[in-house]
This record gives sequence, C-alpha cells and structure tokens, in this order.
Amino acid sequence: MRAFIPVESIEDLAALSEVEFARPASIPVTNAGSVTSQGDATHRAGLTRSTTGANGAGVKVGVLSDTLMTAKIRYPGRSSPGDVDPNNSFILQGQAGVGSAEGLAMCEIVHDLAPASPIVFAT
Repeated sequence: MRAFIPVESIEDLAALSEVEFARPASIPVTNAGSVTSQGDATHRAGLTRSTTGANGAGVKVGVLSDTLMTAKIRYPGRSSPGDVDPNNSFILQGQAGVGSAEGLAMCEIVHDLAPASPIVFAT
C-alpha cells in the first residue's frame, strides 16, 4: 500500500497495530534513450541478456491494452534501435484500438526486455 501522509501524522501512523513498517517513497529512476526503458532496468533484463545471450528469440509475446497507435502513425520519424520493430510485430485485424497509445508503450517495454521476440497486439 502506498499513502501520502503529512509529516506531523507519522507518529499516529506508527502507532496503528495494522502497520508493520513504513518508509519514504522510492525515488523514481529513469533511463534515457529509446533502447533502455525503466522496465529493462527494473527486471535486470540487460544483465540476463549479457550473461545468457537470451534475447527473446523464438518466444512470441502477446500484449493486451486499450490501443496501439503504431510508431509511424503516432510518432513520425521514429526508427531508432529499441523502438518496436514493425517488421517483427503483428496487430490482430481490427484490434489496433483507439485511445492513448498505452499499448505502444507496453510493446516498447517488451521490446526492450526481449528485442528479438515477435510481439502480437490485441485490444
């Protein structure tokens, strides 16, 4: 559970029998560049790729979300390594969805974790 409480209420929180521990919120850490996402760092996938050679080859990953607005449509000119490879992705017919492009972000994270894995998307 995450909660934001006023500093003056910390002692009251600590006195509750239901509270086992409390700590300050983690400070978000972001990684720049289109190749490495926070998901890659969080799951330490880079370490796995470098020590085992695993890169997702032969493993198809399905992503379910509200929408996938392709990089070429939503983000013109986006073609750097680490972006979702349109030649290695498949959108189920009629399943591109409409919305916030959350699915594209999810696909980019999957691609960062397993760059050789084909990605299938549906909404």
